[in-house]
Amino acid sequence: MGSSQQLEWFGGGYEHPGIHSVAVDPRSNGEPITVWFVPATRDELRVPVEARLVVTRTRDGGKSFEVLSEGLPRGPAYDLVYGHGLDIDASGTLLAMGSTTGNL
Repeated sequence: MGSSQQLEWFGGGYEHPGIHSVAVDPRSNGEPITVWFVPATRDELRVPVEARLVVTRTRDGGKSFEVLSEGLPRGPAYDLVYGHGLDIDASGTLLAMGSTTGNL
């Protein structure tokens, strides 16, 4: 990124205190960018927000978000996906996660 460029966060109403794991769709070669992430509480207490493990997805580069929970442990859940444990396959159809407890 050049010195004249600035990053801008498009929160889309997303107000969680932390984002722990991030995966970018490999097919996102321009706008809109699809990104998945696992929200967590602050760094000192790395657990899912409200003890509910979810994956959050944006398909428009962060302007809006949708919460995905189907197939994930029901709360209370204290699994936390490792920072390097979230990945999307080359086709963009399979999201894989690895957690601190080994449950996922």
